[in-house]
Amino acid sequence: MSPETNLAGQASTICTDSDAGIAPMVKGITKGTFNQEEATMIDECVGDTLIEYYCDFRECPRCINYKEITCPTGSSCNKGICS
Repeated sequence: MSPETNLAGQASTICTDSDAGIAPMVKGITKGTFNQEEATMIDECVGDTLIEYYCDFRECPRCINYKEITCPTGSSCNKGICS
């Protein structure tokens, strides 16, 4: 993560995502701010649902967002990817 200076002159962290966004077939590692704390989030499965972490620079350049994804028919969620 590369720091930048916010309007208050404090260092802030830009969100980074190793799989470059919402990519259900690629396990990604996303670094940034999650629940108001610095965090590293790894795409994961909760049952048959993929929790895909990503950055949305339009809303918050530092923030980690997530999307719950149901894997396509014929695939299942395994180790953080739909396969």
